[in-house]
Order: sequence, then C-alpha cells, then structure tokens
Amino acid sequence: MSEIGLVEIFSMAEAAALIATLFVIVYYSKKQAQSLSVDKVLSKVDAESPEMAYAYDILFTFAHAFHMRQRKVLNDNEWTGINVN
Repeated sequence: MSEIGLVEIFSMAEAAALIATLFVIVYYSKKQAQSLSVDKVLSKVDAESPEMAYAYDILFTFAHAFHMRQRKVLNDNEWTGINVN
C-alpha cells in the first residue's frame, strides 16, 4: 500500500477547490440570469416586425449614449468620436 504524501494532498485539495469554485460560479450565474430575465424589460410595446425591434434597439442605444453625455460620463472626444492617443 502506498502512502499519500503532502504534495499529493495539496494537489487533491487544489482540484477540489477548483471544482467547488466552478459550482459556485455556475450557481450564481444561473441565479443572475434568472433575475435578468425577470427584471430586464426594455419596453412593454410589442414589436410588429423584426425591423421595428431592431430600430428600437438602435434608438435605445443612442438614447443611452446621450444620457451618458448629459451625466458627463462621456467627454468631448468620446462624444465626437475623436480618438486622441
């Protein structure tokens, strides 16, 4: 019968910790995805066509950028699209 050394014990503990971390990540990501599917409602208006849904998405994106500009999250260069490096 072979003896288990200290290195092997640490290897097994590391593998167990990685597996436990994976389970925790999966659990919380599933929980967050469920809450997003319940909470994330952009509009209660039913889209009549895919084109209308796409247009709404584009307008929502532009409105979000505009509100970021109003809150001074975007500076002048970011707003105008000038890339200064």
